[in-house]
Amino acid sequence: ELYLAIVLDRKTARPLVLASAEGGIGVEEAQGSLLDISVDPAAGLAGYSVRGLSAALGLSGAISAAFTKLIQNLYRLFQELDCSLVEINPLAITKERGLAALDAKIRFDDNALFRHPDIVELRDFEEESPEEFEASKQGLSYVRLGGSIGCLVNGAGLAMATLDAIAIRGGTAANFLDLGGGVREEGATAAFKLLLDDRRTSAVLVNVFGGIVRCDEVAAGIARAVEETPSAPTVVARLSGNRSEEGRTLLRNARLQTGIPLDVRFAENMEEAARLAVAAAAR
Repeated sequence: ELYLAIVLDRKTARPLVLASAEGGIGVEEAQGSLLDISVDPAAGLAGYSVRGLSAALGLSGAISAAFTKLIQNLYRLFQELDCSLVEINPLAITKERGLAALDAKIRFDDNALFRHPDIVELRDFEEESPEEFEASKQGLSYVRLGGSIGCLVNGAGLAMATLDAIAIRGGTAANFLDLGGGVREEGATAAFKLLLDDRRTSAVLVNVFGGIVRCDEVAAGIARAVEETPSAPTVVARLSGNRSEEGRTLLRNARLQTGIPLDVRFAENMEEAARLAVAAAAR
């Protein structure tokens, strides 16, 4: 049993071919002895590198030739289908001196799926959470977590910092939700509805730094979502940057379907916003 994979090495920004003579569960103990080839994307996978890898694994003759051809085919698949991972484990050498892939895994780069509609059609929605599926349709990055404070943030880095700020103050986040850099009112509406549909959410922290994203667009999306619901948890909003004052005004004027004003509290910085959100969730 052998191990064979091609992964994207983010440190070098190159594909990395990995192989080990210890396949199956044995590869977990052989992590330090993995053989690798770093591939220059401009030059492609060199034949001599593949032959060297085959020799290092102790392969020869017909097995070596089959192994070399397999790696070349895998690399072509990795490139043409915009993969971030192609893995065969274990790759078995059969009694007939052939090669057989007994198990395999392929991971695709989400940002390149628009080039592969045939792959998108294979998506099994029953294997995904409904919230993450709905978020992906709107171009939102959403991960369900185990807490009670809903988070609506633009930018993955700011979203992660927001989760940390909540945790430091003794709270727990219900989700990771990154609106992205180009969100408009419709996207913000869909995002806030995801939080409202989560019955665990006892407070919502909106942390938006307006640059390309306009704070008033996000606020308008929240207001629209609020208008369609009879009740909503307390919203703590930290809006900074592009059209932040207009965004605050929109949230102050937001009303629920019942006509009751949205319970919204404004913070000047992330620390204050996290403190207010944790206090609101604990009520």
